[in-house]
Amino acid sequence: MQRFPPADKVFRLSASWEGDTLSVRWYLLPGYYLYRHRLGFAAADATLGKPRLPEGEAKQDPYFGHVVIYRDELLVSIPVKKAGHNIQLEVRYQGCADAGYCYPPQKKVLNVEKLQ
Repeated sequence: MQRFPPADKVFRLSASWEGDTLSVRWYLLPGYYLYRHRLGFAAADATLGKPRLPEGEAKQDPYFGHVVIYRDELLVSIPVKKAGHNIQLEVRYQGCADAGYCYPPQKKVLNVEKLQ
C-alpha cells in the first residue's frame, strides 16, 4: 500500500500582506493538486474582497465531475478593504494526489501582519 505524506508537506501554505492586498501562496509537491472550488478565505477581524484566482487546469474528476485544479504553485491575491495591522486569516482547501488519494478538507488559521 502506498503511503502519502501529511497534507502540510504536500501543500505548503504561506501568506503575506502588503498595501491593500493579501497574498496567499501554496507550493505543491509534484504529483499533487488543489481544487479551485474547495478554496475558501475568511477573516473575522477584517473585510476582504473577492479573491483573484489564476486560470488553472481543467480536469474531469471521478468525485466532483468537471473541476479546475492547480499544480506546482498557486498564488491567490485577496483585496483587503478594512483591517487593523494584523489579520487572522482562515484558509480552507482540499487537494489530491494523482495516484488517487484525496486529502480531507484542510482549515488553517494564519496570523498575517501588514508589512510596512
